[in-house]
Amino acid sequence: MDLSIIVPIYNVKEYLIECLDSIDAQEGIDFEVILVDDGSTDISGDMAEEYARTHERFTCYHKENGGLSDARNYGIPFARGEYICFLDSDDIIVPGIYRDMLAAARRDDSDVVSCNVGRMNSQKAWPSPLHAKAYDGTPTTTCLSDSLQLLYDTTSWNKLYRREFFLQSGLEFPKGLLYEDIPVIIPLYCLARRVSLVPRIGYLWRIREGSNLSITQRNSETKNLADRLTVLGMVKDFFEKTNQSDAIRHAWQVKTLTIDLIAFINEMPAMSKEEAETFFDLLGAYVRDSIDQSALEEIPVINREKISCLINRDLDGISAAIDYQKNGYYAVPVEEHEGRLLAVWPQESPCKSYPRDITGEIVPGYRKVCISSTASRAGSMDLIGAISWHRVNMAKGEQTYSAYLRNNLTGTCVEIKAEPHELGWIDRSMGTKRDPLTNETRHYESLGYGFKLIIDEETVAAVESEKSGIWSVFVRYENRFGSGEIALLNPIGLASEHDENAALVADRRVVLHYSPAGEVQLLFEPYGNTVTNIKNVGGHPILTLGHACDRLYLGSLGHTTKEARDVVDLLPKADGTFEVPIERLTASRPYQLFVDGPNGSLPVVRSARKANFYKLSDGVLDTLSLQSWLINMTRVEGFQTLVEEFSSEDMQATLST
Repeated sequence: MDLSIIVPIYNVKEYLIECLDSIDAQEGIDFEVILVDDGSTDISGDMAEEYARTHERFTCYHKENGGLSDARNYGIPFARGEYICFLDSDDIIVPGIYRDMLAAARRDDSDVVSCNVGRMNSQKAWPSPLHAKAYDGTPTTTCLSDSLQLLYDTTSWNKLYRREFFLQSGLEFPKGLLYEDIPVIIPLYCLARRVSLVPRIGYLWRIREGSNLSITQRNSETKNLADRLTVLGMVKDFFEKTNQSDAIRHAWQVKTLTIDLIAFINEMPAMSKEEAETFFDLLGAYVRDSIDQSALEEIPVINREKISCLINRDLDGISAAIDYQKNGYYAVPVEEHEGRLLAVWPQESPCKSYPRDITGEIVPGYRKVCISSTASRAGSMDLIGAISWHRVNMAKGEQTYSAYLRNNLTGTCVEIKAEPHELGWIDRSMGTKRDPLTNETRHYESLGYGFKLIIDEETVAAVESEKSGIWSVFVRYENRFGSGEIALLNPIGLASEHDENAALVADRRVVLHYSPAGEVQLLFEPYGNTVTNIKNVGGHPILTLGHACDRLYLGSLGHTTKEARDVVDLLPKADGTFEVPIERLTASRPYQLFVDGPNGSLPVVRSARKANFYKLSDGVLDTLSLQSWLINMTRVEGFQTLVEEFSSEDMQATLST
C-alpha cells in the first residue's frame, strides 16, 4: 500500500464531509484512510462511522477525548502504507496532490515530502504567506542544512513521511499541548536525509468563521502562549541535545521572532491589564533567555520596536507600533544609496531612532507577483504579468527574466521564452514619494517590472513527451538586489471558472486556469479537428472543417464517458461539410462537438473565437466558443428576434423576447 492517511476528528460536523470527499477524490495511488474520532460531542463521530461504512478505503476508530496529538498518535499503529500523512478534519486537499507528492518521494528517495499551502474561508482561497517563504526558490530536492527557509513550514498536515523513518525517529506528538506540530516537524527536518518539495498548493488550511475558532485563531489566550513557548523550548532542547549548527539555531531564532512571538504581542493592546502583565512575563523571559541580539537585528524594524516595548513593559508603545504598522509604516518613502534602500522616517514615527537601512526587509519581504492578462496570437499564448517591489525603483531593462513550466506529476521542467514587457498600471501599486527638490509627489519608476511569457510551438514540442499532467508556471528574475524565482499567480489569488482561457498552439489546445488558491496552471490538450466556418442556411448551421473526416458528433456535457452522453451524430454532405440536425438537440441542454480519435474522443475547436446565434422555427441555436475555442451548442427556445452571425469580438447586439 502506498499511503496511510490519518484524520483526527473532533466536533467538526460543519466541515467533515468536505474534508473526506477531498480525500476520496484522490486518484493514481493505493491508499487507506484511518479516521480517529476523538470523543466528539457533536455528530462528527457518527458522520465518520457512516462515511467509513459506505467507503471501503476508510476505517473509523472511536476513542475517549485526548486531544489532537493523542488522536494522531493513536492512529499511527494502524497504518500499513509505505508513507503516512496527517490531515486535519476541517481542511481539504486538492485533486491529485497525494499522487504528485508520492511521485516526488519515490523519485528523490526522500524521507519527508511537503507541498505548498493555501488559506481558505467560506468564500475564497489564497496562498499562505507563512508557507510561501519556505518554497520561495527552494530546490525541490534538499535538506534542512542546505535550505534553512524550511523552518518556516512547521505544519504536519501538508507532508508525507516514510513510515519506517517516522517510527525510527521515536517522535510522538506531545499530548496535552497546542502547537504540537512544531516539536515533531523540526526534529524530523533535522533527521531527514532528503526532503522533497512539491511547489504547487496542495493543501487548503481553513480559517474558521463564527464561534468555533481553531487554535491558531486564539492567540490572546494565556494557555496558547504558554504552550507555544513550551514547544519552542522543546525545539531548543533538541538543537542542544543533537548539537545542531549555529546557522540552524540562528535561523530558528529569526523565524521565532518573526512568526511565533509577534503574533502574540499583537494581541496585547486588546487585553486587560492583568492578562497583559502575564504576557509581559512569559514573552519577556523567553526573549531574554532564548534570543540572541544578532537575531533581533535581522527582523523588520517595526517588529524590533515591538520587542523593545515588550522588554520595557511598555503597552502604550506596543499599541503605537501596531497602529503605525497599519497606518503609515508601509508608506514611508524609500531612498536608494549605493545599492541600499533607506527609509525616510517621519519625526512622528516610533521607528525614527532605528537605522534607516531596510534593504534586508524590503527585498525578501515586499515582492509581489501576478499575471495581469493573457493574449492569444496565431500559434502562441502570451502570459503578461509583473514581479515588483513596493517603493523600489526599477527602470526599463534593469530586471531580466527567464521562466519554465513544471509538470506537477513528474517534476519535469521545460524552459519557455520570457522577455521584459512595459506595464503602466504598476505605477498605481508602487506607492508615492516626495521629491525633496521640487516638493512634488511622484510615483516610483516601474517600467522594468513587467514581463511576457510565450507559449509557442517549441513549448508544445517540449512537453509532448509528458503524456499527462498539469504544468505550473515559474518565473525567475534578476536585478541589482539579487535573484530568485516564484510561482505565477493570478491578480487576486482567487480561482474562478470564468477565468479559463485557451489558445491553439500547434496541435494542442493550451488551456490556462487557476488552482483553488490562484496559481496559474497550463494543460496541453490535443484536439481532433477545426471548424473554419459556420453558415446559417435556411435555419440549419453548416460546418466547414479544417480537414476532411467521416463523422462528427455532438455529446451532451456533464458526462464523463461517451456512453453516458446524449449523442447526436453528424455525417458529411457531398461537399464535405456537416449539417447540424437541430431537431435532434434537446432544448436547453448544452452539447459539445467531438470527433473520434485513435485513443478516444477529441474535441473539435473553432479556428476563430466567436459566439453565434442562428434563427430556428422555435428559437435559436447558440454556438459558443469565446475564450475556450471549444464548440458548445445549445438550442434555446423562446427568442422572437435576434441578430444572426453575431460575433462578440466584432459587435454588440441586443436580443429581446
